[in-house]
Amino acid sequence: MALHLAAFALIGWALWRMLGVRVAPQPVNLLLWLGGGLLLHDLVLLPGYSAVDGALRRLPAPARNHVRVPLAVSGVLLLAYLPSILQRQPWNAVNALGHPPSDYLGRWLLLSGALLGGSLALLPLRVRRARRRGDRPGSP
Repeated sequence: MALHLAAFALIGWALWRMLGVRVAPQPVNLLLWLGGGLLLHDLVLLPGYSAVDGALRRLPAPARNHVRVPLAVSGVLLLAYLPSILQRQPWNAVNALGHPPSDYLGRWLLLSGALLGGSLALLPLRVRRARRRGDRPGSP
């Protein structure tokens, strides 16, 4: 309980600092972005990844986390690099760096495929090792 109160106090202090004139000269814009992000997460992203997780529950127990973890890492990378992946304003990179931006979409797809492929390649090894020890596949 005390940790939650401390976290809320820290969030309140951060918002108070962000709504200052130096950080957010138009505090309504900041509040709209925060509210929009909250609504986007709660109304779009949460049902989306809950539906994907529900579909993954149909997989056999040992395979679930071999699909979940690479998808989660890929999703976090997508959120972190989404502006670069979409290349909405590539001239900003040209102005800042002096050369065109890299192919983030291709690299993200390649990395996501490698993560999923590597994880699924390890799955038969894990199942075989569990059978050799006499464990049920998927038990901790």
